[in-house]
Amino acid sequence: MNVKYQCKIILLGIMLAVRVSSAQTNIIIFQELLSTNGSVLMTNAEFRCVLGNKLFFKNGPSEYHSFTAEELNTNVLATLNLTTTRLESQQQLLDAKNKREKEYIAALAIEKQREEQLAIQRQKIYEAQAQAQYNEQQKQNQTIIIRPRYDVTDRESTGFGEP
Repeated sequence: MNVKYQCKIILLGIMLAVRVSSAQTNIIIFQELLSTNGSVLMTNAEFRCVLGNKLFFKNGPSEYHSFTAEELNTNVLATLNLTTTRLESQQQLLDAKNKREKEYIAALAIEKQREEQLAIQRQKIYEAQAQAQYNEQQKQNQTIIIRPRYDVTDRESTGFGEP
C-alpha cells in the first residue's frame, strides 16, 4: 500500500476522532435512539457530530456509532435541527472534496513517476559520460612505441656497411 495513502488514512482517522470527540458543545442525549421503523438503535446515545450525511453518537466511554439520516427517525433529525436535504448537501460537498484530494494524489503519483523516470535517464547519461571520459583517458594513457626505421642509405652513410 502506498505510504502517502496510509498517511492520509491515518490523518483522516485522527481528524474524525478529534471532530467526534470535541465537536459538540451542547450535550444532547437520546434515551432511545430510534430508527425509521421505530426500533431502538442505541440507548443513552450522546450526539457528537455530523460528517457529510453521517451522524455520530457516543455510547459508553469509547464506543462510537454512525448512522445516515435515512436510518434515523425523523424526530431525531428534528431534535438536532437537521434535514435530509441539508445532510445530503453536506455529503456532496464532502464527496467533491474527497474527489479533489484523490485527483491531487493521483497527479502527485504521476509526477513522482515522471521524476523517477527522469532520474533514471539522468543516471544513464551520467554513466555514459563517465564511460566516455574513462575511454578517453585510456586512449591518452596508452604509450605509442615508435621504432626507428633503418634505411639502407642510412647504413652506408654512417659507415656501417660495405662500400
